[in-house]
Amino acid sequence: MREMTGLRNLVVDTIPAGGLPFYLLDAILSAPQLCSIQFGPSICLPVEQDTSFPKRLRLTGPAPPITTFRRSLRSYQPYQRTAAEADLLYRLFKQIHGTLQVAEMTSDTAPLRAFRDNDWPRLDELVLRGGPRRSSCAFVVENLTRMPNLRVLKLELAQPCGTDPR
Repeated sequence: MREMTGLRNLVVDTIPAGGLPFYLLDAILSAPQLCSIQFGPSICLPVEQDTSFPKRLRLTGPAPPITTFRRSLRSYQPYQRTAAEADLLYRLFKQIHGTLQVAEMTSDTAPLRAFRDNDWPRLDELVLRGGPRRSSCAFVVENLTRMPNLRVLKLELAQPCGTDPR
């Protein structure tokens, strides 16, 4: 990735439960010039299929100054969050909280702990889709003060069929 000095934007669209091996993700997330990342349904391969996934997760180098992170899943697309993916996103978002300007993802995959534990001085737009995940709504209300420049907050949190709104 370091040889591709012009690479600024990356789109990775894999099949559900597909994803990339950890060594590729680690290389991608070490490209210092990368500004924008968009992932599809799966970010990393299931741990049992990936021999490069470390027992104790950590990124090799510092994350690039990512300004845009998008993870758009089609509304009809089933998704099952894995612990490895949640850990990877938490570690990434912990590093990019100072540069991130746009974050778009499903509420199921949002690294809520990273949002809660850090200040987001440049975050301008936050889009959460999916649900219902009560902690997503509570997180937004409780942590808006950590996002002083937030201009767009879009919550598309659905209710399962046959249930009353909460």
